[in-house]
Amino acid sequence: MQFAPNSPRQGTAKTQLLTPAESVALVDKQEPVMVDLCRQGARLQRQIFGDWAPSLRIRLLGLLLAMSALLAGCAERVVFPLSMVPVPLSKLNDGVITLSVAHVVNPRLEQFSAAQIAAFLDALRAASKTQLGREIEFEPVETFSIADYFNPVPASKHAWRKKYIVDFKKGGVDRQKLESAYELAINEQVAPLKDWAEFAAREIGLLKVDTDPSEWKRRLAKSHIDGLALLAKMKAADGKPVIDDSPYNEQLFWHALGERAQVHDLIITNQLVASVEYSGVDIHPALRGGLTNGTTSFARDAPFGLLTWWSTFAFTSNDPVIVSMRRGETYDPLEAARLAGTGAAHELGHMFFQYGHPFGLSACVMSPSPMLRFREWVEKLDPAACRAAQHPAMKPGAAQIRRPVYAADTKR
Repeated sequence: MQFAPNSPRQGTAKTQLLTPAESVALVDKQEPVMVDLCRQGARLQRQIFGDWAPSLRIRLLGLLLAMSALLAGCAERVVFPLSMVPVPLSKLNDGVITLSVAHVVNPRLEQFSAAQIAAFLDALRAASKTQLGREIEFEPVETFSIADYFNPVPASKHAWRKKYIVDFKKGGVDRQKLESAYELAINEQVAPLKDWAEFAAREIGLLKVDTDPSEWKRRLAKSHIDGLALLAKMKAADGKPVIDDSPYNEQLFWHALGERAQVHDLIITNQLVASVEYSGVDIHPALRGGLTNGTTSFARDAPFGLLTWWSTFAFTSNDPVIVSMRRGETYDPLEAARLAGTGAAHELGHMFFQYGHPFGLSACVMSPSPMLRFREWVEKLDPAACRAAQHPAMKPGAAQIRRPVYAADTKR
């Protein structure tokens, strides 16, 4: 899956996009205004504690607590992007492409062994050559804890993404907003409506395929919400929910990795990524309750301007919810690694060529896997048949991945 949120709005009460000149002026003004407000609030807080009579302090405790909550927001500076622009197609050399690799591990969840990582990379190397026509090699794998790898992400660059993230762990989902997000996703599909509608109908057991977008936005939103409720009940080996209070399950949190320096081209992780956002949704994750196996998104300092992450969770978990999405498929450790490596070639198709999704064209590595039936998906791959189909989603640049542009970028 490739991901880019819809063009973000400015951090103001206005809903329309500003012109570049207006946006630069606004962002330049935001920080000093916020600093002044924070200083005034801190001064008032000192008055409550120091200048006023002790007898008033208890009576003003509620006010103080409210102010403290407000002042806490002053610690997080938000840097809003001015716009989202296309990432240029990767300039690939004619020889072997070498990728840097990180293994990012959540210690609470089952992780690939060294042998599985080696099998994963072997399978990805083979799939890249046969399915995409490109030879790849890898730098030595570096291993990180998930907390350490996300730590360098600038909080100010992640903060604006939070407006699109739904905190389903603490509250409900606004179904109308989610349906609107799917309406936009439907309108932006490269694949013909009939193709993806047949793909989706088959997965949700719809006997008669229809192509009414208004019906599909409701179906996709319902599938997303209902499936995520099941995923949220899964337990890890420690007896606690797999989806805990950390933000590591949120797709947009992973998208923010592109803001950190020295990111890797390929990130292999054991983290389950399953979430709900009001922007950047797509059809096949909706069928899985918002579960995303991988994403290719912008990376500010990466050689290709993009990074790919790929999760091994759906290949190793034997939780009944996951097994049901695999329709009973179970894998031994090495098969899981090989299937995961072949699946990751889908994301390299986004990274190298920005291919889209030819839904239902099972010969193509870029067609999303049916639910989580990876063995079935791999067995149907046929690169010659895929090329012969000449699907519009298989044209370079069809996906048009985007990146944020900030005021600081315009001053360079």
